[in-house]
Amino acid sequence: MQVDVDRIFRALRAPGSTPDLPKGHSPTTAELVRQVLLTAEGPLSALEIAERAGVSRQTAQRYLKLLERSDRVWLTLRYGETGRPEHRYAWVTR
Repeated sequence: MQVDVDRIFRALRAPGSTPDLPKGHSPTTAELVRQVLLTAEGPLSALEIAERAGVSRQTAQRYLKLLERSDRVWLTLRYGETGRPEHRYAWVTR
């Protein structure tokens, strides 16, 4: 199911409207994650986004996946010397 994130955020600004988010997603939390990404000076990890938004890492990841699927968030990988690469997220500016 493809979600039009722009429509969601327009609905957040419209009084009395309910955004069409997937079950279990909150418009308030979606806006928090969006604001963190918009004000970041560069790509952030899900943990950094979670800490800045005041939500759990798992919650941040759910919203980041939604935003990435709708092409509003750009995902990059940062490779270290060992282990899995770290996912880094940035807001797509158009």
